[in-house]
Amino acid sequence: MSSSPAHSLKKRSPRARRERRYLPQPTRQSRLVLGLGAVGSAVLGAGVYAQWLLVEPKPYGQWLVLAGALLLAAVLWLGGTTAHPVRVGDAGVGIERGSELTRLAWCELESVKLTQGLLLLGGKGQLSLSLPLDAHALAAARVLAEATRRVPQVVQLSEEERRRLGTPQDGAVPQHEVVGVQVAGKPCAATQRPIAFEQDARFCLNCGEVYLKGKLPSQCVSCGQATDGAAPTEAG
Repeated sequence: MSSSPAHSLKKRSPRARRERRYLPQPTRQSRLVLGLGAVGSAVLGAGVYAQWLLVEPKPYGQWLVLAGALLLAAVLWLGGTTAHPVRVGDAGVGIERGSELTRLAWCELESVKLTQGLLLLGGKGQLSLSLPLDAHALAAARVLAEATRRVPQVVQLSEEERRRLGTPQDGAVPQHEVVGVQVAGKPCAATQRPIAFEQDARFCLNCGEVYLKGKLPSQCVSCGQATDGAAPTEAG
């Protein structure tokens, strides 16, 4: 006997959440950092050779070492202000800083603004993210499109600003499964009970609100959209 549609739907496995990962595009500052790094390394190498590797050290060797060290210090300082990879998708917006990933779920967004060449994403509490348009034009356009579709009430851009960001042109940016989302200890949005294990979590695929497995409502309590729960993937 064939299963009823309702029974088949109940047995269907939750789909995995997906997102795109955007690498920063070259900017004037990133090119400057690259150039300073190359020059600093060359000057420092020349200084080390002149100061310690020659049979008769040259008097200018110490100054070359100092100049190279200063240039590399400037590279480290400027490098800390450059753009980082950005993730956009079902889990919201995330910014990678080395091994650290900071995420802002769509349900946590309170404002999306454009100011001084930055797309500013204001979240609940003290959490906020910013995307420089010169390095992340593709990511910014995708964020605007996703936020407008998922949580339109938080988008605070004029029509002119929307046109400036444009529509997403990121078809060549592949999508990947969302990994690295920590949900253990977070409260279920429907019951306020804490989620003890990753496998017990289910997400609203529209805004990213999190629920206990078996407590997913027909409509999300945050965005009001019909839910189609997604299970978390393994942390990565």
